[in-house]
Amino acid sequence: MTSYRDIAAVEVNLPNGLWLDDQCQQVAGLNPLSGYDEAHLLALQGRVSPARWTSELLARCVTHIGTLQPVSLEAVQSLSVGDREALLLHVRRLAFGEALSCILDCPACGKKLNIDVQISQLLLPQTQNPAYWYRARLPQSNAQATFRLPTGADQEAIADLAAQDPSAAVDMLMNACLHSLTDGDMPLEIWPEDVVGDLAKLIAEHDPQAELILNTACPECGHRFDVLLDVGTYFAEEINHRLPYLYREVHLMAWHYHWSEAEILSMTRSHRKIYLDLLDETLREATL
Repeated sequence: MTSYRDIAAVEVNLPNGLWLDDQCQQVAGLNPLSGYDEAHLLALQGRVSPARWTSELLARCVTHIGTLQPVSLEAVQSLSVGDREALLLHVRRLAFGEALSCILDCPACGKKLNIDVQISQLLLPQTQNPAYWYRARLPQSNAQATFRLPTGADQEAIADLAAQDPSAAVDMLMNACLHSLTDGDMPLEIWPEDVVGDLAKLIAEHDPQAELILNTACPECGHRFDVLLDVGTYFAEEINHRLPYLYREVHLMAWHYHWSEAEILSMTRSHRKIYLDLLDETLREATL
């Protein structure tokens, strides 16, 4: 039997893609979150790192990546950070819609700003010439770096260190991604100064979807500033905020439709909303 969740599935483009048998797979299938998925993610809050939370979410929603089906936890952990951010945006769109409402504090005058952003504005096009290993000159030296893009597994590996020493975590991440440094064909025994900072710039250029920067201006004082949008944290807070509503929905639908908890939690949020709206309409009419 085909579920509503399967009917609501979509295919989306990955900015970088997953390499399988020397082929870059840049199309992924997604299912929307079910009530079971929401409950599982709620139970993980505060128990795992944000990177692991994202991996758990994607492992539940990604149905295929190119020819890879089913998709394991290890597969979504191996995706680039930019691919994971793009998938988070798509899953969030399926769950709560296109608009993101952000509340920011102006760093100049302290005024609170309400910023509405459309997910379509945050999604970047696919990389035209994707690669697993990239080779480019470091910005401030003649050294050539061979490197790969950071993955979800890399983020999970440095999560504990990042909470204690962010600078050391960045060093660890860059070392994990750097394959080699050469001057011409000769390997460099002594690395150029600030190689970590230079490599970080190269990675940012090759995976721009990994960091979403909001450019805004304060209407009160006119100050312009940039803010990093952490999609995973934003999405997790939305789901966490809905905890009381999730089980209230289960209670109402079980009470009136006599469906089991399992049947209700297998539905997506939008599917549950159809019946809740009908139930609300029926109950209102009954009181007239």
